[in-house]
Amino acid sequence: EQGKVEKVVKEIFLKRKEYKKNGDPRQQALKIMLNTLYGLSGSPIFKNIFNMTTSGDTTYIGRTMINYTRKRFEDEGYEVVYGDTDSIFIKLPDGKTIEDYDKLAKTTIDEILKNVPFPADTFKLDIDDVFEKVWLFKKKMYVGIRTDGSLLIKGLPIKKHDASQLGQKILEELKPIMLLTKNIKFERTYLKNIIDREIEKDISIIGQLYNVKSVDSYKSASSIQCQIATWFGEGTHILIPNKTLGEVGKTKKYCTPEQAKQLSFDDLFLDKVWAELEPFINNTAV
Repeated sequence: EQGKVEKVVKEIFLKRKEYKKNGDPRQQALKIMLNTLYGLSGSPIFKNIFNMTTSGDTTYIGRTMINYTRKRFEDEGYEVVYGDTDSIFIKLPDGKTIEDYDKLAKTTIDEILKNVPFPADTFKLDIDDVFEKVWLFKKKMYVGIRTDGSLLIKGLPIKKHDASQLGQKILEELKPIMLLTKNIKFERTYLKNIIDREIEKDISIIGQLYNVKSVDSYKSASSIQCQIATWFGEGTHILIPNKTLGEVGKTKKYCTPEQAKQLSFDDLFLDKVWAELEPFINNTAV
């Protein structure tokens, strides 16, 4: 039977599921808690939670279910084009429909639930998305054009919380073209022209946002945050990465948008923007 820790974990899981369904941001806190408990269970330092088999069993059961699901679908003529920790991408064969998939998915789940010690009705094989075309990069990193005509970008740097303003602005300009052409790839020169145009209009668009505390809050005086606090003071600053101008930084220097007006395009560091755009450049798909 489940022990006290397992029962608490299940309660947290169900509460997080409820929060997530209702769009409650507290679900993220519970996700972190669950991930932390999983990590602690594999460390003997935490004697009240540690279980020698928990981590290995969890990953083994996960792999086994993914592999079993893959085999079930391949045996029925489906092509599995990608799989990761908790999902697979399946190509519908000619003559098969979403309804056919649903039937096989339900059968597969029923078979799995008959062979686990604590079956739960929350365990399902749902369809997250249906794509017309998809470009797969690394694990949990892909771009897909859905059958409803919308675009999904998953896991790429350009969708991270710290993505550059310029990268995001270019992406918004490219999205309608991607949907119209059913293609996400562009020539590098085409993207460079957009970059040059946007910087010409407003150089601050390549600025990086820094929130810094007081100088004495930092242990290392050489850290970029401490340098910024020393020169510009505590608070929020937008700084332009470049090769030649600014008191902050060494190989990569940082100056204010006003100072940046003295710079040429060749002086600017655009490595972050280009890294964000790399998946959308011709001949880069994996």
